[in-house]
Amino acid sequence: MCGKVDARQILCSEPRDHTIVHLRQDGTVVARRCLEIGGRPMGALRLNGIAGSPDRTRIWVTLSGPVPGMGGLKGAVLEVPAF
Repeated sequence: MCGKVDARQILCSEPRDHTIVHLRQDGTVVARRCLEIGGRPMGALRLNGIAGSPDRTRIWVTLSGPVPGMGGLKGAVLEVPAF
């Protein structure tokens, strides 16, 4: 799943290992980040969607599945600082 940062950069999520990769348009990796919730692994949660804020300071990721440490909550939107 990918989302555009600007005309030359892209964010892609890797659902299998809960990572976000920041790429240049030519495919060069700029940075990679593993997502956690409250410092804990994401467990069975799956990444569904990704978007960057217009000012390029935040990234939002939609998640589905049981949220660790949140009782019966199924799914969430996670906001992380851009990188």
